[in-house]
Amino acid sequence: MKIKANQSFYKNLIIAFAGLLILIGSFSYFLGFDINIKTLSYYGLFLAFVTLLSCFTFVIIDMFNRKYIIFDEEKIIEKDKSNERIIVYYDQIFYTKYHNKIDVFFGIIDFGYVEIVCNTYLNDKNDTRICIYLSKKHYKKYLLNNPLISNK
Repeated sequence: MKIKANQSFYKNLIIAFAGLLILIGSFSYFLGFDINIKTLSYYGLFLAFVTLLSCFTFVIIDMFNRKYIIFDEEKIIEKDKSNERIIVYYDQIFYTKYHNKIDVFFGIIDFGYVEIVCNTYLNDKNDTRICIYLSKKHYKKYLLNNPLISNK
């Protein structure tokens, strides 16, 4: 199966930025203006503009994104316009873990990525960590239920 690389990251980043703009705009509207029909219509236009601008930005970024992650039967491949690179074979993976949380207090922002712990070299004692931005749906479909990965 072929999916676009970093699409989940772009979507989550744009949603977070749009949410921040809407939060700032809402505070400035409700704390700084008289609430009546005329100013409420401007506030509605602001909300519509931010939503449409966010959707338009995501579509533009998605159109120019030419990098794909391919989940083969035995390996994960990163394919660009001109080259193809094997990221990891499934039998080299020790476990995978999905990260998706925002903690403002501790400053932790994890926008939906999969941490793959594997051993890419035969005689290497150190584990290699590979991070790939995927949605939770793709993680469950391709990595979590894969019989070649132990996922302890």
